[in-house]
Amino acid sequence: MAVEYDSNGIPILSNKAYLSDTPSYTQALAQNLKNLTTTPVVTQLPSKPTVGDRVIYTADATYGVYWQLLYDGIEPYPWKFLGGAPLLGYVASVGQQTTTSTWQNLSGPSATLPLAGDYDVAVEAGYNDASTAVCLLGICAGASILRFARAHNTAYGGGEAFLTHRATAVAAATVIRPQYWVGVAQAGGYGWGESTVSATPVRVAAPLTKGPRFDFMEFDNADPKSPATAVLNY
Repeated sequence: MAVEYDSNGIPILSNKAYLSDTPSYTQALAQNLKNLTTTPVVTQLPSKPTVGDRVIYTADATYGVYWQLLYDGIEPYPWKFLGGAPLLGYVASVGQQTTTSTWQNLSGPSATLPLAGDYDVAVEAGYNDASTAVCLLGICAGASILRFARAHNTAYGGGEAFLTHRATAVAAATVIRPQYWVGVAQAGGYGWGESTVSATPVRVAAPLTKGPRFDFMEFDNADPKSPATAVLNY
């Protein structure tokens, strides 16, 4: 009987006639080979990876954002980004900024980082203003401004401001967003327009898990056959 193979050279196991004539151990071997050639889709990074392992990490299932990651064992962020879509936040209109000389979120977009690591972050915002006061656009991680740039200081001017930054050693669950700063309160039909934020990983790490550890071991020297006892802490 002719055996059909898939694109990876693995026997097609859905062929019932083939399965009925094939020993179970051969079927299991074929399935194991198929598993070795398939990159798993995960929602958590493996707890005991080996160098060379690859996974497809589910960064945002709602919007179909998946990241292909390679484990190289180099700490502190041993999972290196190979490809995938960025996390993205968008709003059509941020609104007016009436509080001056203060960094504010307003109604701007945000993106939450699922894993600790280094990320390439970008923010963008449209603006228009009647004054010549300085307007600034910044990249904020949590409560910290990482970088900012002048967006506007021309009377009755407008346009788009764009800013990028590599954010390093960022904790998991950190919220990345643009922040806005004005020297004169915006009024009338002037203010911040549409705005976006994006975050793409460079290298990341799995969250730390707390397991048992051996604080010390005690041996009964009087009885060499006595088993060792260990104290475990969690």
